[in-house]
Amino acid sequence: KGFSGEVNLVGMSNGRQGIASSFIDFSPQKIKGLSARLQGTFKQGGNFKTPHYYLKNTSIKEYNYSADAQYHHKRFRLQLYYSQFNTQIGILSASHIGNLTDLRRAIASDLPLETSGFSYDIERPYQQIEHELFKAKVDVDLKSFGKLILTYARQYNIRQEFDKHKPLNDSLAALNRPALQLEITTHTADVVWEKSPSKSWKHSVGINGLHQANTYTGRFFIPNFYNNGLGAFLIEQWNHNKWTLEGGLRYDIRDLRVFLYENKDWKTIEHSYSQASISIVSRYNLNENWNFTLQIGSAWRPPQASELYSNGLHHGASAIENGNRNLREERSYSTIGNVHYSNEKLQLEISPYLNYMMDYIFLSPTGEPTLTIRGAFPTFHYQQTNAVFKGVDLSASAQIHKQILLRWKSALVRANDITTNEFLYGIPTDRHELKAEYQAKDKSHFKENYIAISGEYINKQWRANDVQDYMPTPKAYFLLNLDFTTTAFIGKQRINMGISVNNLLNQSYRDYMNRFRYYSDEMGRNIALRINIPFHSIENQS
Repeated sequence: KGFSGEVNLVGMSNGRQGIASSFIDFSPQKIKGLSARLQGTFKQGGNFKTPHYYLKNTSIKEYNYSADAQYHHKRFRLQLYYSQFNTQIGILSASHIGNLTDLRRAIASDLPLETSGFSYDIERPYQQIEHELFKAKVDVDLKSFGKLILTYARQYNIRQEFDKHKPLNDSLAALNRPALQLEITTHTADVVWEKSPSKSWKHSVGINGLHQANTYTGRFFIPNFYNNGLGAFLIEQWNHNKWTLEGGLRYDIRDLRVFLYENKDWKTIEHSYSQASISIVSRYNLNENWNFTLQIGSAWRPPQASELYSNGLHHGASAIENGNRNLREERSYSTIGNVHYSNEKLQLEISPYLNYMMDYIFLSPTGEPTLTIRGAFPTFHYQQTNAVFKGVDLSASAQIHKQILLRWKSALVRANDITTNEFLYGIPTDRHELKAEYQAKDKSHFKENYIAISGEYINKQWRANDVQDYMPTPKAYFLLNLDFTTTAFIGKQRINMGISVNNLLNQSYRDYMNRFRYYSDEMGRNIALRINIPFHSIENQS
């Protein structure tokens, strides 16, 4: 009973960003079972900086807020949640280029064609986004009949895209309308029944419903559409001694109805999909040190409207994307293993996986850019093939001293197109991280002192086909990061403070997974200062 919360303040050197966020939780003494939370955040940042130049028009403004209320009475629980997210994002000016000659020159250059000094201004091209969520959830304890969970959610998203150049017509330019506005509303409803008739068994049965409506005004990128879905699932879990077995079966129906103007006629095109998914998981705890997990399963995914029908400028990615109306459903057959070992000073974990993908959908560069009225852009189109994904995630930690902990993580993935026997485009590179953490002893005024230094090595994606891409894959790079946190007390008031430095050595690099690598380096050194102030007041409950 009473209230509690915290205030968070963050300042960052790169982009001279400032973030302020706070929330408060409260539960009134006079209304038993009621609790609530209010939250709000504001963020503003200017042009980011690489080690050698500013990235023109990369400023950002953001504010969001949410409210959460919950009422619990005996076997009944009601939760209501509302949130709104608003942001204005500048799009790198150097990524929207006027002609094919300048585009090729920009991709071949080490420097963007446009640079600037520091500014908080957001100019064209930019995007303005609002996302709204409302959710209601009811839990009912049915005693010996189990538990019933009902959830409904509504999401509304509006995205406005402002091109780099205004219309040539002065009267239209004065209106400052977006070149494209996308609005999508999504309704979801879930009904889940759970029951644990014994310590060994747990049953879960549920149905899910989806209705989605998308509309656009302005230039075409994706069409108006309705997307409806209905799914039902069954999950059984069995525990006995050292074993846990879990099996899941799900069946989904999807109906996508697209409305578009084509050959001087409005057309309605319908796509219907329905398939089943299955998953079986087995876990075995050998002893307090060793446990093993094996998961096998098959799942599917219908193509999205953007994969089928996109045709034009993907504004935020600065690329032309072309859909493929002949895409079929994806179907995967996967096997995932996990071996975990731990004792007081050592932890090891290895998770290998193998995934065969039938009709895998992916976005591939065409090799030839496209000139449009809005400029020249790299062009990508959606393709489909049979593919094999295999890889392993590795992690380990060792307590080499009572105050020093070493951590290591690696992620390796290989993905091949079975049809062409070539490595797939857009697959993450090998990543390795080594971190040393030092937990200092408490001091008189500062407590919980923590220092960490980490190094990340991201390898070159040397398996990619450079002939297919618009530029050679970036070189491997190494990043050094620092983190320090401490706790101070002013009287009884606790203040948590931290400072972190990302890219401490201010390395110049480009990331293979970021399509803006065609135009610029990644962000340089960034120093962040964090302050967290918790507060609380407990009411007299006598």
